[in-house]
Amino acid sequence: IVVGHAQRLKAPSWLRVRHLTRTMPTLVRNDLSVVVLPVALIQAWWDEGVEVGRDLMFDAVRRRRTTTSRIIDALKYFPRLSNRKGLLRFLSQLSRGIRSFLEDLADSLVLTTPTLKAFDRQVDFTVAGKNYCVDAFDKETRTAIEFDGAEYHSGDDARRRDIERDVALASIGVLTLRFTY
Repeated sequence: IVVGHAQRLKAPSWLRVRHLTRTMPTLVRNDLSVVVLPVALIQAWWDEGVEVGRDLMFDAVRRRRTTTSRIIDALKYFPRLSNRKGLLRFLSQLSRGIRSFLEDLADSLVLTTPTLKAFDRQVDFTVAGKNYCVDAFDKETRTAIEFDGAEYHSGDDARRRDIERDVALASIGVLTLRFTY
């Protein structure tokens, strides 16, 4: 919980209370004053470490709860943030369309040749009234690449959904290649 500098709060041992040393943007939820999401995400990056912070930012941007530019703007409230360069490097990747750990891994280990680096990231298609977004796309060959992590691509329903999606994209001439973790 993040509270004002002068505010005193008696909290159980399992709850960490952080006192603000400067004014930050807040909003009121259920009669509680809380920091805005971009500030909370940076605080999580700082307090909980890169992996937790990265996953929370992936999720928040993917769910459209905030944007990369809002997170970058919120950095002004953290002038002494440790690993600031690492966060800026990560936010640069996020702004290029990388939306998951697996896509991040693919960006640094798979899509590294000059040809594959040229693939566009997070490209939207509409087929028969349905919207689809592919992880990487080559306009010249009309090839889409999907990086399928277990969280969203395991199980029968997910596999069926992926097949239907690939068929829809094939109907407009887009071939999909899928890579699992």
